[in-house]
Amino acid sequence: MVKEQFRETHLAKKISHITFAINSHHDIARQAHVNVVCHPLYSEQDHTPVPYSALDPRLGLCTKQGECKTCNLPYLDCIGHFGYINLEFPVFHYGYFKSIVNILQSICKKCSRVLLDEQAKAQYVKRVSNPNLGYLERKALRSQILKKVKKKSVCPYCGDLNGVVKKAGLLKIVHQKFQKSKKSDLQVMANELVEYETAMQSNKELEGTLKTSHLAYILNPLEVLNLFERIPVNDVPFLMMNPNTGMPKDLLITRIPVPPICIRPSVKSDFKSGTNEDNLTMRLSQIVLLNDQIRHQVTGIPLDKQPTNPGRGLVQRLKGKQGRFRGNLSGKRANFTARTVISPDPNLRIEQVGIPIHVAKTLTYP
Repeated sequence: MVKEQFRETHLAKKISHITFAINSHHDIARQAHVNVVCHPLYSEQDHTPVPYSALDPRLGLCTKQGECKTCNLPYLDCIGHFGYINLEFPVFHYGYFKSIVNILQSICKKCSRVLLDEQAKAQYVKRVSNPNLGYLERKALRSQILKKVKKKSVCPYCGDLNGVVKKAGLLKIVHQKFQKSKKSDLQVMANELVEYETAMQSNKELEGTLKTSHLAYILNPLEVLNLFERIPVNDVPFLMMNPNTGMPKDLLITRIPVPPICIRPSVKSDFKSGTNEDNLTMRLSQIVLLNDQIRHQVTGIPLDKQPTNPGRGLVQRLKGKQGRFRGNLSGKRANFTARTVISPDPNLRIEQVGIPIHVAKTLTYP
């Protein structure tokens, strides 16, 4: 029997086009229903989920009892609802890290303008604004602009020095503002070293370290976010980005989505009172706790609060043989059922599956 396609006739609409964009922090809040701010998951009195926590009832259901507090639907009909957590400080997005480094190389680290003079912008403005530009053409144009701005060591608008931007370990970005090969940079570098004169008098090794490192500055996520927020809208197309679908500031994480409860259900324990929470739920609760510690200016993390085992992210839950698709949806493992390898068989039709005769002739029922 062929499975029929599910259609919601009362919501039938014609799709005109599809646009792919960066999921900004405004979109995350618009798609969510709850702002998660509470660290405790259950109340101590009656062991019910705490409102505005990672187990808020408005995020959906994980048991067959009751109704959803958001859509008022039962367990089988509620698809779950998202929440969000506001981070006290921004963090780099691992998937966009290379793009963040390229944008920092393309802009001035003081005035946030793209390191292209007006003549060069007039040369590229028609090409970067062409909506029919293909992927390979856009990639080649981006490489061409990036190669051109790397040669600019002085901002044509504010006159500040700009050096090489490199990525370091542990998602760190280093800006080598001064280049040793240029005499003009050496003079400015000497003026910068005056600020460290008192420290160099007490530590002789510091002077050599500062000169060999070219006074490299580490750009933290908060500084990068401030730079990206000051980029003029007219300069965004030269970064090969569309201001209508995404801005450079959206490449950093300032707000994270909280997935519905149905994909991270709580399991009741048979041996002890209470429930066993999913590791994704515990990780979200830890993020809320760290937010509270940062907000109250608590320095350092206690040893008992540090993570021990790496948790499973959303991608790890879906992909692979043990993932949700291949492990739970495609592969059914149960008693009194037959399984077979999906491979071509000349003795069977395309919609047939071969199973053992003993299983085919034995009918079991509960």
